[in-house]
Amino acid sequence: MGFFYIFEPGSLLCLCWLFYLPGYQGCLPACDRYFLAGFKAMGLKYSSMNDAFLERLLTFCEDNLTELKEEQNKIVGFGGFHYPLMKLVDMYFWQVGYEMDTSKIG
Repeated sequence: MGFFYIFEPGSLLCLCWLFYLPGYQGCLPACDRYFLAGFKAMGLKYSSMNDAFLERLLTFCEDNLTELKEEQNKIVGFGGFHYPLMKLVDMYFWQVGYEMDTSKIG
């Protein structure tokens, strides 16, 4: 079972969850340390899970939809597992953040 936010009626956050995110199968990034580092490294701002963040996230998805779907198909071809597009976005930014962190160590 997932977690839920209490939305203000009519907010962009509410509309994204109800109408837009089902196309991404209702998945949202974890917004953990590595995800946020990768997100910010790509010049995207994050302050909290709010309307502005979701707008930036969905714009990234729309701008990179072709590449995301190509990667989704490659993964299916390799292992047969079909990740939701938003999970791929989560994994992408996490990997960028992780690589940045480990490059500082080594």
